[in-house]
Amino acid sequence: MIRIILAEDHTIVRNGIRSLLEVDAGFSVIGEADNGQKALDLLKDGLEADIMLVDLNMPGINGMELIEKLKQVAPLLKVVVLTMNDHEKYVVKAFQVGAVGYLLKKTSPNELLFAIRHIYEGGRYICNELCLRL
Repeated sequence: MIRIILAEDHTIVRNGIRSLLEVDAGFSVIGEADNGQKALDLLKDGLEADIMLVDLNMPGINGMELIEKLKQVAPLLKVVVLTMNDHEKYVVKAFQVGAVGYLLKKTSPNELLFAIRHIYEGGRYICNELCLRL
C-alpha cells in the first residue's frame, strides 16, 4: 500500500485527487493539508507517508519552500509536484530542491497513477506533456 499525503489548498481539487487515488486499492491517502505548514505538522506529529503530492501555489509556505523543508523533516519521503505551473523554470527548480516527480494538473488519471507507482519504486517522473516540450 502506497501511503500518500496531499498538500493542496483547493478543497475541491484535493477531494478529487483523493477520490481518484482511493479507487485503487494500492493507494491510501493518509493525510491532507491545505498549506505547507500543515503538511509539515502532519509529519512532525508522526504521520509516516511514502509520497507527498504538493501544489506549488499555496498560502504561507509555498510548494518550493515545503519541498526544501521536507528534505530536513522527512528525508525518505518522495515528493511529487502536482501543479498548473508548466514553465521550465518551475520544473528545474522543483527537482533542484528535492522533488522526484513533476505533473501538471491536467495530466490524465492513468498517468498520475502510473507516475506515483513509478516514483514509489524508485524512479523519477515528468509528465508526458512537459517531456515533449522540454
